[in-house]
Formats: sequence, C-alpha cells, structure tokens
Amino acid sequence: MLQSLAEQDTARAQLEEQLARQESAQSALRQALQKEKNTSQIMMGVIILAYHGHLGRCLAEMKRAAFVSDKGSSPSGKQTIR
Repeated sequence: MLQSLAEQDTARAQLEEQLARQESAQSALRQALQKEKNTSQIMMGVIILAYHGHLGRCLAEMKRAAFVSDKGSSPSGKQTIR
C-alpha cells in the first residue's frame, strides 16, 4: 500500500511537471501571437497611411494636370471648370 502511494505521488509529480511545461509553452505562444497581432496592426496602419498619402499626391497631380490642360482649351481663353 505504501509503495502504491509512493508511485501515485511520483506520477502526480510528473503530471504536474508536464502541466507546468505545457502551460509555459501556451503562455509563450500567446505572447508570440499577441506580438504578431500588434505587428500586423501597425503594418496595416502604415499601409493605410502610405496609400492615403499616395492617393492624395495622385489626386493633386491629376488636378494640376487638368488645370494646365484646361488653360488653353477654351476659345475665350477662360478656364473651363470640370
């Protein structure tokens, strides 16, 4: 009976050790996932800002080009509004 209790204690200690290792691994994975999510959110923000900056420059260039092309196209010499 004492031997059985000793074996149960040993088995319990091994299971607790295994559980501790698995919980540690789970914690590390959660931290890595959170870091990945943060990085992803930052990169998405950078992409959005870059896109809006590029889009703004493109629109400004299109307006500038339309203004230049409209300057001489009216018979009266006045600018036409689009």
